[in-house]
Amino acid sequence: MSGIQLVALAPHPPIIIASVGRGDREKVARTVTAMEELSREIAALDPDTIVLISPHGPIFQDAAAIFDGETLEGDLSNFGAPGEKVKVQVDTEFIDHLKEKAR
Repeated sequence: MSGIQLVALAPHPPIIIASVGRGDREKVARTVTAMEELSREIAALDPDTIVLISPHGPIFQDAAAIFDGETLEGDLSNFGAPGEKVKVQVDTEFIDHLKEKAR
């Protein structure tokens, strides 16, 4: 299927991760439950591409920044959990298509 299948806003305080939140994780139990449900919804759709829009990167008044590297990776070292890591492949074909359409 092509086109947008789902749009979601996902507040994500670091304490939703068990190794960060420890005893404080219960304070955000509803957020954890909502994120788990969102995860199930995304898995059920089995999308080819997931587009993430985040305020945690470069921000411009008159432009949008698009990361166009091959992979994105990070960890939660700043929150005391360096073992929590993520690495994902970037859909470079999709990004090339966006850049072409933006010209």
